[in-house]
Amino acid sequence: VMAAPVSDTSIVALDFTDAMADKDPGDHILVCELLQGEERIALSVHPFLPSKHLDLDAPQIESEVSEDGDGVRIRLQAASLARFVELKLAGAPDVVFSDNYFDLPAGREVVITCDRPEGRTVEQVKNALSVYSLVDSYAAR
Repeated sequence: VMAAPVSDTSIVALDFTDAMADKDPGDHILVCELLQGEERIALSVHPFLPSKHLDLDAPQIESEVSEDGDGVRIRLQAASLARFVELKLAGAPDVVFSDNYFDLPAGREVVITCDRPEGRTVEQVKNALSVYSLVDSYAAR
């Protein structure tokens, strides 16, 4: 696909009416990835219902924090769909993550980077990191 910079280009129109006719739309999502060569440059998740109607399980997000020059690299993976993933670093409210408030489908990996707050080790960053998703906003089930 060729697309001009800073534009949108329709590639294909998809109709899932027949494919979803006998399925629970709350149990299915569409995951789209834009690859440039081997590198994923965009990932998008499209549920067939509004997020508030999805029956989401706790995604069991695993994180791995490592050194990345003067910053840190945070690798995330989830066991089930994590909608609206939010990262926070305790004691560093001004830290800027390379991405935040994103979806993380099961089995996919996302790598986020940020500057390491002055005076903190990678281990301290790891201990200060909190990862939330939409499920964390639900009242007791």
